[in-house]
Amino acid sequence: MQQQNQSLEKHIEELQLAVGERLKLLRIARVGHGTSEYRVAKSLGFADTTIYKIETGSSLPTRRTLRSLKETYQLTNQEFNDLIRETERIRRLKKQLKESRGY
Repeated sequence: MQQQNQSLEKHIEELQLAVGERLKLLRIARVGHGTSEYRVAKSLGFADTTIYKIETGSSLPTRRTLRSLKETYQLTNQEFNDLIRETERIRRLKKQLKESRGY
């Protein structure tokens, strides 16, 4: 069971990092290479480190954050819906991991 949990935890980390990397690439491509995650966060009224944490995989974007980024990053409906589905999937896996640990 512990090995399964470690494997699931690693999988979750990889998925979360992939979401962050995808958003980073979208920021660079759609907003401009010179626009920092700090500048995006401030322009949207988020905490200074919000976008940085998402892009580095240490935090998962909320629906609210993704809705804000949809316009800023000029996301298509397909891109937006894919990101929503992926973040919901990660949240379900995190819940599953938490429950398997008895929390």
